[in-house]
Amino acid sequence: MKKVLLTTSALVAFAGYAAAEVSFGGEVTVGYNDVEENGIFLDGSLDITGTAEFDNGVSVEVTYGLDLYDGSFDNFPTVTVTTPWATLTVGDVEYAGTDMFEMVDGMDDTHGFREVNDELVVRVDVTFGGFTIGVSADTNLYASNNSYPTNELSIGAMGEFGAFSFTAGYDQAEDMIGVSVGTTFGNFEIDLAYLNNTHDDDSIGLGVATTFGDIGVSAYYAFNSGDDDEYGLSVDYATGPVTIGAYWEADSGGYSNVGVDVGYAVNDNISVAAGYDQDDGAYIYGLMMVGDATVGAGWAEYTEAGDEEIREGVSVWLTMPF
Repeated sequence: MKKVLLTTSALVAFAGYAAAEVSFGGEVTVGYNDVEENGIFLDGSLDITGTAEFDNGVSVEVTYGLDLYDGSFDNFPTVTVTTPWATLTVGDVEYAGTDMFEMVDGMDDTHGFREVNDELVVRVDVTFGGFTIGVSADTNLYASNNSYPTNELSIGAMGEFGAFSFTAGYDQAEDMIGVSVGTTFGNFEIDLAYLNNTHDDDSIGLGVATTFGDIGVSAYYAFNSGDDDEYGLSVDYATGPVTIGAYWEADSGGYSNVGVDVGYAVNDNISVAAGYDQDDGAYIYGLMMVGDATVGAGWAEYTEAGDEEIREGVSVWLTMPF
């Protein structure tokens, strides 16, 4: 990452002495793929970030990015102002309700919390004690692909009460309300969540996770009034250089799917991974670290396969940070 230090009279006038730092960072991937890309491809991003810290504990960060895949710049910069008690973000920032509320797997969020879709969002987060509250809205200043009404709120909250943690969210666009509570009993982690939307669909999810030595086990069940109930089980095992994960997911309508993922670290620089999903198919790939760069090669029957999310087909790639 390249950095440049600047000091300006405007920053000094704002709150005493301040040093501004401009950094250029990101990563680029160059590779070959025979299905999705039909040949050579270039992917990655370049982010230009300016930061300034002031004597009163206030800091300002401005980020503007370039997508190296299609050559497009961000629609607008993202500005974040941080104080000792609150944060204001304007730009490409996730809605507060979407960000803070934590669902249990399998819950029906068909008419769920909004995702950012090119619109400029304003969000304020306030922290006090062990609690955080976030309030956000779509400004509609740039919304070429946005189908939601303007200025409708998305509110989120999260915090802890003794041995219990909670998250909550409200989205005015879909009149969506969600609440979740989590706690630990002995070696078991338990999460319970509830969702309701403007269509009066209810969803209640229960998740349980525990460990037995090197083996981790988790399960969930979701009661969905507007859709099939969903449930699943996963088992993970890790010892030395070997990791193995297996999962099963199903619903009350008769759907069922199983899968397995296996990883092996040959050494600190070389690793391989393979897996199979009954719905999507199989994949296999290998990675090698060369300094800060990563060289990879693999094959997959579906897109975004494995932890590396490799492309469908045969791929060979080189990723370099800068």
